[in-house]
Formats: sequence, structure tokens, C-alpha cells
Amino acid sequence: MKMKHVQVCRKTGHLQYRRRVPQAAKGLVGKSEFNKILGRTQEEALGNYGQVHKEVEHIVSLAKHGVEGLSPHEQDQRLRSPLKS
Repeated sequence: MKMKHVQVCRKTGHLQYRRRVPQAAKGLVGKSEFNKILGRTQEEALGNYGQVHKEVEHIVSLAKHGVEGLSPHEQDQRLRSPLKS
């Protein structure tokens, strides 16, 4: 099964989620690429993929569209909190 944004790490052989941060979101997100290890096997990666992809989609959406009723500081906190894990 092919998963979007998933590659094999050359150093470790782990499956990882790699996705470029859209240009419009780079300043807010604070990095140029999302990169998260999904697991050692395809089964592990498949089990973790949905949550990781959902988090990244949420961050990209917040960065592009913002959140009504929140100050820029609050928006910044919401964008960065999922990135700390």
C-alpha cells in the first residue's frame, strides 16, 4: 500500500512522514519540512500514519487560514504545540 508523504529513511530504514511546509506557512510553522518517524514496519507506519497526517493537515490549515477570534500570539501557540511532540 502506498501512503502519501512516506519515505524510507536512508540511515535507519524506518518509515517516515516527510512533507514540505507550504511557503505561506513557513514563517508561522518555523521550519521548512514536517518530518516524523512512523515506525520500523509497514504495519507500524500504517497504524501511525492517519494521526500524523491529520495533525500536519490541521497545522497547514491553521497557518494558511488562521483562526477567527484568536490573537496572533494564540494562533502561534496553537500552531507550534503539535510540533513539539
